[in-house]
Amino acid sequence: MTTTFVTAYLKVYDEEYDISRNFQNRLKYFMLLLDLGINVCIFVEPEFQEKFNEIEKNYKNLKIIQSISINELELYKIIAAVFIFSGVYLANKSIAHD
Repeated sequence: MTTTFVTAYLKVYDEEYDISRNFQNRLKYFMLLLDLGINVCIFVEPEFQEKFNEIEKNYKNLKIIQSISINELELYKIIAAVFIFSGVYLANKSIAHD
């Protein structure tokens, strides 16, 4: 039996709010996962597509599914519509931090 992780690397916030959660640190942990040999299918923010393309060339267990931004996701559109309908302003990709 083979296990495959399906995940996404999306830019949720316009600005980094915690230096320990920046792209390089998150990528470091993602690379550790790839080094384990686990199959990973990933959806990637267009901004990071080129970097993940480079990684995909070196890891046969990584498959990029699609380049997509968070505001293209159906769930994001639904949540945005609810916020707009309720009169709450939803800034681009900036729902309150947790």
